[in-house]
Amino acid sequence: MTLALVGFVGDLTGSAGQLFEAAPVVRRDGEDFVAPGLDWTLDDLVPVVESPHAVIHTVPGHRSINVGATVWVAGAGFVTGVKDCSWVGSDSLRIGAWPTGRRGFRTGLGHRRDFADLVYRLRIGLERSLHVALFDHAEIFLGDAPLLHDLYSALPLEPDLEYQLTRALYFDARRDTYSVDHVRSETVYVFGLVDSEDAFTRALNRRRDELETSRLGERAAAYADPLPTSRPLLPPSEMLNYISQFVSHSVVNSTSDSALWLLKSMRSLQTWTVDNTAHPIPSIESDVPA
Repeated sequence: MTLALVGFVGDLTGSAGQLFEAAPVVRRDGEDFVAPGLDWTLDDLVPVVESPHAVIHTVPGHRSINVGATVWVAGAGFVTGVKDCSWVGSDSLRIGAWPTGRRGFRTGLGHRRDFADLVYRLRIGLERSLHVALFDHAEIFLGDAPLLHDLYSALPLEPDLEYQLTRALYFDARRDTYSVDHVRSETVYVFGLVDSEDAFTRALNRRRDELETSRLGERAAAYADPLPTSRPLLPPSEMLNYISQFVSHSVVNSTSDSALWLLKSMRSLQTWTVDNTAHPIPSIESDVPA
């Protein structure tokens, strides 16, 4: 038996910037049925005529659909956001390739487990990107951080403490104390993720300190010499030859004396240590242009 997707059930009001799952409307033997719930079977199908209050949106084409599959809906604003955000990666191309329906909504199709994997990948990528942006003033106010946060907030996630802390850190970096207080209250009194507002504040400060420490470590590693100190970046003869070529091609007239002095001054080093063994630096006078 072949099932074809003809639409989905859902209220699109206020969803232009969202990503969500919807119950499919399928066609079987020429009749249309609503597949209610997110784990539906053939026995769950309800004829459309028996669902007069359902808001049904048609989708282009009649793609085949497997039992239990859901429709993945991305609003026009969300699609534009992921296309404009360089941090999202290949999933932006995937979402952008979904067929376009009414009001610019795009629809994907698949098992709900695959949808959960997509949301997880988006969350991890956006979360990490926000953590990096927190320590860059230009990114927070002029760069991608607002877009990253909008996309992060648009994901269909069951809020957990890490999610709430990431949002609060973003608002804190923007000096938006009202929104920080809102996230704090929401975390305590709506979701019950911590016992008190003080507990949330301590968790927030601890998370900020962890990210700052991690960021400092990354910067230190970036500026550190990646090679052991006992090994030069180039063997002495190669380095001197490189400098000699530089002088030959780049130095003219009045600057030649200073460049010659630079080369000859390196002769005073006398030795070059390689693997804890001293080697004499070769003579350079013959390599220097007259």
